[in-house]
Amino acid sequence: MPDPLDFDGARRALDDVPAPDLWADASQRAEAGAVVPLPAASGDRARRPRWLVAVGVAAVAVLAVGTAAALLADDDQSVETTPTTEPPAATGDPTMVTGGVCTVGITGDPIVMDPGPAADPPRFDPSGQPANQLVAHTMLGSQVAELHVPGVVLTDLVGERVEDVELERGTASVWFGPDFVQVRWFTGGQEPCESFTVTVSGGSEDANRHAAVDFAERILLPSDLRDMGTSQFALGTIEGEWQLESSEVDGAPTEGDGLVFTLADGEATWTDGCNTFAGGYAQTGSADATDLAVVTFTDVTSTDVGCSTNPTAQAVQQVMGADQVDVSRDGDLLVLSANGASLTLRSLAADDGPSAGPELAGTEWRVAALYHGDELVLPRPAAGELAFSFGESRVAWDDGCNSAGGTWSVDGDGYIVITDAVSTAIGCVDVGEGTQVWEVIGAVMQADRIYMDEMGGQLELSDTEGNHLVLEPV
Repeated sequence: MPDPLDFDGARRALDDVPAPDLWADASQRAEAGAVVPLPAASGDRARRPRWLVAVGVAAVAVLAVGTAAALLADDDQSVETTPTTEPPAATGDPTMVTGGVCTVGITGDPIVMDPGPAADPPRFDPSGQPANQLVAHTMLGSQVAELHVPGVVLTDLVGERVEDVELERGTASVWFGPDFVQVRWFTGGQEPCESFTVTVSGGSEDANRHAAVDFAERILLPSDLRDMGTSQFALGTIEGEWQLESSEVDGAPTEGDGLVFTLADGEATWTDGCNTFAGGYAQTGSADATDLAVVTFTDVTSTDVGCSTNPTAQAVQQVMGADQVDVSRDGDLLVLSANGASLTLRSLAADDGPSAGPELAGTEWRVAALYHGDELVLPRPAAGELAFSFGESRVAWDDGCNSAGGTWSVDGDGYIVITDAVSTAIGCVDVGEGTQVWEVIGAVMQADRIYMDEMGGQLELSDTEGNHLVLEPV
């Protein structure tokens, strides 16, 4: 065996070993895409002594090992800030999320967004955030993602760790919080729904950053949805005015229709034919013909009028009183289902005519009851003298003290509008205590817009202050 320190002997031994054709091997690997091909070496360079090649390879290996060890030992190693995955591509229609005043889409695989913040109490104080802000959250494996539209408002980020990140829509900011990472997209514009923040927690800082950036790439703001086409945008939201077309309880159809449901800007109002309800709502999922969405109604309030129960009112109460309501949409029809009952609503926006209520021209009515909030102002036995008459364009009524009239029409949203109203000016004397008859009738008939609803042959007229007139045909 040659002496390990005998470099001349080592050189002579290597000279006796056949040299591999390194350049031919490299060219084959380049053609396979494994390496970048290098220019062929000149003849004299190709015959360079092989013992120098061996020594050079060993030196490179030692240098690589030493460099790796140095990096591992570096306590100040910075966090990688470049996403390791490409933004997921859209697969079909986006998942639609509605809350507050905003509706946004999320591309990629369907995802369930639960309304509200992920933590209780919330990570960001709601009192310092925009009114009617969309807040929803979801699980991304072991991580939690929280979406705010408009984005979370911060007083300042001075002293905080912030960096820029390039999204497909432009340059956003990444804020590294104590146990979360937040991607912030703000354009400086005045549109409330054109900014957002995505906050991710539950993983390492690097994992949270990657997840937040990837999720931010999936967000479709209202302007993005409009650019995709109005039909797709319309299919993704349940906002608008809807009128009850049919209802079922335990598979059995009920009689009664015409009730109006309004869903707009995160606020919902509806009636069961007796009481009026209002509350907030949040939608998760895409409301179209194939995908099922879920709507959650919150902070619901109602009048408390004592009314006899009927199957249609029961259907409304079972559906709208549920913790979660399943929603599907097919064109102009919206189906709400829960607790064994269902409501099929038709969009009032699809009607060609302006009127969404009953045909009133040429009809006469008398007051059956009046309500001021929960207070029954006028019991039925005393109501017959108070009459309402609708002509082709004029309406006349009696409030129990004065006679009045004006020009009536129905606006594009299905509300009665009365203009050019005139009235006698008799001084009215209070009868008993509490709200007076003429106060309720005057409040309703002088409202800017009068809500109307037909139920079981009766006509209900109401304002936005809790005053209701229940009329029956003469």
